[in-house]
Amino acid sequence: MSEKGSSDRKASRPTGGDSINNLLPQGFESLLPFVDQWGGLQSQTDRYLKRQASTMDELRRFHGASAPLLEKVFAHLDRFPFDENLPDKEGRLFRLMLGLIEAAQAVEIFKTPRVPHTPYPHTNFTVEEMS
Repeated sequence: MSEKGSSDRKASRPTGGDSINNLLPQGFESLLPFVDQWGGLQSQTDRYLKRQASTMDELRRFHGASAPLLEKVFAHLDRFPFDENLPDKEGRLFRLMLGLIEAAQAVEIFKTPRVPHTPYPHTNFTVEEMS
């Protein structure tokens, strides 16, 4: 992760006018219902806030659809050079899996969308070097 919470892997942003068949690579159609919510989130902070604002039912559905495909996603994305922008469809798929990281924390660890005993909403903070 970079300092600002964005992923170091470069994922292109969605372009307007994409048809539903052109949003994700073939074989990942079951994730289409989650593209609008998670596929365009560009930073870790955005995904973190999305998790906090989601219901547990929404997070469970996303987790249930995404987690079983993780190995298949890795195999697909590993075909692309790491140091180049991903094609649009793969960039969306990559961002969905970054969203899965947030959903998994709620579903598997916290059992709630928010970190227990923390104010809502809140964001992660960045520690800056002192000169």
